[in-house]
Amino acid sequence: MKFFRLDLLTLLISLFILNSCKNQDAVGLGINTPGQVNGSLVDTSTIIINTVPDDSVATSGSTPLNKNPLGYFTDPIFGVSTSSIATDLNLPGNAAYTLPSGTIIIDSARLVLKYANGFYGDSITTTYKVNVYTLNEKFVGGTTYYNTKKWNYNAQNLVGSLTFNARTHDSIKIFSIVSGAPDTLKKVPPQLRIPINSSFINSVLFNASSTVLASDAIFQNNVKGLYITLDQTKTTGAGGIFMLSPSDSLAVYY
Repeated sequence: MKFFRLDLLTLLISLFILNSCKNQDAVGLGINTPGQVNGSLVDTSTIIINTVPDDSVATSGSTPLNKNPLGYFTDPIFGVSTSSIATDLNLPGNAAYTLPSGTIIIDSARLVLKYANGFYGDSITTTYKVNVYTLNEKFVGGTTYYNTKKWNYNAQNLVGSLTFNARTHDSIKIFSIVSGAPDTLKKVPPQLRIPINSSFINSVLFNASSTVLASDAIFQNNVKGLYITLDQTKTTGAGGIFMLSPSDSLAVYY
């Protein structure tokens, strides 16, 4: 068996490794000061940007929109954006309605507005307040209305309101009424449930004449519709724009 000495080889490898590092200041070319290119910025142009109104847009028609915007939003650059909703009110089943027999006592009523995807705004610090009024002019379903339409509503007849925070992706729990059995607590998709005055329900439905309730068309001539808007004086913070599903309803518990 032969033995070899590796001391010299190890020393040479170590020297190569230690000599491989060089000062980084020696990397690259030096600056040639006489040949340096100098420049200066000259700004003689002024750009002015203004916002202009969009062309009119159809917001209703024979084909319902998939989303309906409801909002009040303040932007530091673009200003204030608002959107309210006008809607008709129909009899149950869109047909003649027969009043239940006996004495009718309303427990509560809720205007149910389901959220759709597309919220834009402040969901943390802003507190919103939504108001519901009656229309002074008839909303005709299937008619094309544009965003330039100014609806005539009765600002003195507030039939419902709700102060809330933006929770557009949070489901809620409500009691499902079961005839002849205890009410059942169930989870429903994210939605606004605006309390509606019992006096309004009594006046337009339970105290209405049989003539008014004989058909949906006659009922809508008497109850022209509802106007839903965010209260700008009671909505704090920057606000926001909500997208609501067209499948809204007025639930009456009696």
